[in-house]
Amino acid sequence: MSLTDILDIKKMEGGLKIDKLIRKDSILQNIEELERRDKSIIRVYEFVHRYIYSRILMILFRPYFREYRGFENIPRAKGNIIFIANHNSLLDSFLLTPYLILRTQKIVYILGDRRVWKSNPLYGFISRITGNGILMDRDDPEDVRRGLHDCIRKLREGGVVLIFPEGTRGIPDNIAEFKRGIYMIAFRSRATIVPVYLMNVGLLSYKGKRFPSRFKALFKLSINVGSEIGYAEYSPYRKKPDEFCEYLRERVSQLRNRNIR
Repeated sequence: MSLTDILDIKKMEGGLKIDKLIRKDSILQNIEELERRDKSIIRVYEFVHRYIYSRILMILFRPYFREYRGFENIPRAKGNIIFIANHNSLLDSFLLTPYLILRTQKIVYILGDRRVWKSNPLYGFISRITGNGILMDRDDPEDVRRGLHDCIRKLREGGVVLIFPEGTRGIPDNIAEFKRGIYMIAFRSRATIVPVYLMNVGLLSYKGKRFPSRFKALFKLSINVGSEIGYAEYSPYRKKPDEFCEYLRERVSQLRNRNIR
């Protein structure tokens, strides 16, 4: 092989290295551009949630509320928070999220059943335009796993998630057993947990009732927010999932008494 051939090979190798560097730089630029777009989209969603979505819902549902208690327990401008609440109606998330959004100043993501949300065109539409639904199919283990991991990721990124640990709507003002999903989410994210109790929502809507009872529930509903539960407080339950779920259920159940926060 001549000296000229060797030089040509070196030039080709150098060119390949340069091409690789250019491609790598291009990929990094594309990633940065996508991250900038994601941040822009999140800012748009935050604006929609804080100044449009939450305020519209507050205006719509304000006539139904008689009392709000414990709102000082909602952490202000703080992330990595799980709000847990009893679940009687499809309206539960719409009743709660406006106040949680305004207090935390963050998008409040809602873990829910995809089939239930999709079965109602209005709820499906709201979920799409607000971008805050973490939806999964309860009968599909893989989809459930994906939904739980999405919650954990949102929390680790400093997000706020609303969860109904009963897993489905129950009998009005009756709290069923909590599912183990809350155990996995809480311990993998080490999030602060805030219990919430919604009272008399069954007067407005409940499972099996297609249309809300608009007049029967006027000035009858109330929200009671309990004190936050930090990781240090619930960490003794690390290897006790059933006891942990019952502990959280009891914390929510205690809020039935309006004097307990």
